[in-house]
Amino acid sequence: MKKADKKLVVKYEDKEVIELKPFGLAASLEPHRPVMIFKSLCEKYTAGVPLSALEGGIMISQSHQGNASSPHGLSLKALEAVGLQPVKCFFKEIRGSFLYVDVEFDGHEKITRLTSRADEALSFCMRAGALFYSSLEMIQKCKELEASHLQGYKVDALMGSIGTRENKHPYLM
Repeated sequence: MKKADKKLVVKYEDKEVIELKPFGLAASLEPHRPVMIFKSLCEKYTAGVPLSALEGGIMISQSHQGNASSPHGLSLKALEAVGLQPVKCFFKEIRGSFLYVDVEFDGHEKITRLTSRADEALSFCMRAGALFYSSLEMIQKCKELEASHLQGYKVDALMGSIGTRENKHPYLM
């Protein structure tokens, strides 16, 4: 990491982490598992986080400017009513085929941090305006996680999943 990049480093659990910004949502070769792309503020590092189809849909819905509805609206209002605010989301570890995050909260002494699967928490954190952080090691592990999902796919299966099979339903595009 260059000296200029060091200014963007934060400490988290004795690790150096960098802030990431949501960059976009990408289709994966697995049609039911879109990937949320995050970039470092210096735009040097990129992490892809596999999501569930539901979480991907929520991300798309929330990304539109204006008052997009969100399934998290009520939850955030309830948290706000008791003075609790999600402020940071740290990419923590990979267990099996899932990335786990720590969501850090301000406003209450009993609830300061909760751990969750990333594919269940990212849209919530985005809607709340939380900041995202990851170590460089975790960014690399995210890349390895995404690559591991592609192992074992046959070219025929991949081509079929992106629309080269016969369309059995002509009224659907």
